[in-house]
Amino acid sequence: MKRSEILFAVILLPLDFLAVIGSFSLAYWLRTFTDLIPGVQLPIGYIPPFLEYSAFLWKAALLFLVIGVTQGVYIIQNRANFSRELAKVLITALIWFAAVLAWFFLRRAFFFSRLVLIYGFVFSVLLLILLRLMLKLTQNILFRWNIAKTRVLILGANSLTDHVYAALKRNPAYEVVGCVKQLDGVPELAKMIAEQRVEELIQTQLNLSQTKTEEVMAYCQENHLCYRFLPDLIELHQLNINVQTLAGLPVIELSRTPLEGWGRVLKRSVDLAGSGLGLLLLSPVLLAVTILVKLDSPGPVLFSHVRISQGKKFPIYKFRSMVLDAEAKKRALLQQNEREGPLFKLKEDPRITKLGAFLRKWSIDELPQLINVFKGEMSLVGPRPHLEEEIKQYKRHHKKVLAIKAGITGMAQVSGRSNLDFEEEVRLDTFYVEHWSIWLDLNILFKTVYVVLFRPGKY
Repeated sequence: MKRSEILFAVILLPLDFLAVIGSFSLAYWLRTFTDLIPGVQLPIGYIPPFLEYSAFLWKAALLFLVIGVTQGVYIIQNRANFSRELAKVLITALIWFAAVLAWFFLRRAFFFSRLVLIYGFVFSVLLLILLRLMLKLTQNILFRWNIAKTRVLILGANSLTDHVYAALKRNPAYEVVGCVKQLDGVPELAKMIAEQRVEELIQTQLNLSQTKTEEVMAYCQENHLCYRFLPDLIELHQLNINVQTLAGLPVIELSRTPLEGWGRVLKRSVDLAGSGLGLLLLSPVLLAVTILVKLDSPGPVLFSHVRISQGKKFPIYKFRSMVLDAEAKKRALLQQNEREGPLFKLKEDPRITKLGAFLRKWSIDELPQLINVFKGEMSLVGPRPHLEEEIKQYKRHHKKVLAIKAGITGMAQVSGRSNLDFEEEVRLDTFYVEHWSIWLDLNILFKTVYVVLFRPGKY
């Protein structure tokens, strides 16, 4: 464990504690001296002295830390996914807020000011996120100066090695110092580790003898090196893996998607709440786009096309971004397809209207799919919806993405949009199917907002 990892995790504890106290202090001051919303929320006539709040403040701040620990907010690692960190903070804050409300309700205690509680919660969330942004920026600056990076050595030479190498090179927290394609002996490996000051060894070589593998593991353990092993016998497109015991022996179980049982209930609940709220909040935007589409070109406002998800056909809704006879013209353009595989993509598609190009650039044409989500035909997050003629061309490993509901956004959309080839898109969507979690959904939703705002331009 690197000292920098421990430092950045430990420093969050007092900072978060002070952030909660500071947020409620600011909320108290605002409620006392300002109306915050002029003419609507009037200044309070009487509010107890701040000293009476202090006992509540330190208890509330301590409770947040306890809940944060249980939710994995303070895990010691500098390689955690940042959007997932923010999602954990938000979930922790919501649980904490609910716990505080429940405490006052069960005690039947009169809270000094409900608005102070609400303002304090909002300010706390904003300040907690700001603190993490500042720490993340500090980490990235250190990484840019080659400080606090984890020095990694890869042992292996296969397609999985190339994939791991490329992934680590993209991650600023890592510095790949080399790849050992063929291991002659542990002494040679130990020499290279010492010379390159290696802190983590990742083994992707499967054909290494059991004796040598045990020697490598023993060396890493004795020298406090992080050791990771990536077997390529179970590739990324295989089913999810559970390690269990049978008669005291470790066994690997290839399981189904995590979207079973309560996972399915939780995902549907989030979809229902998210789509309903989205339709309500975005109703002015939906109305404005409806008028613009109607004025831009003749034809219906919404484009409906049959897609397949979980073996069922359903009409997917989009704002119409093409001319009326787009499907008929598609046949004449098939030879110009710019994408390998069964999907049709054409960057300069002549069927797209001027307004349609704008709607597609900012993904506004996808907003009516919130109706599909609300109806239960789609999910907020999931693999792309599939055309029947496309599925007929799919190979067996492609069809794994049909196991769950299609989504408005997904791993492929936030990992490259139209720049991905079909096989890479399938690999990402398959990973999502096999490794679903509510954290992964929140992570993808956060990334979607970033991609749409700062990397627009799909086709």
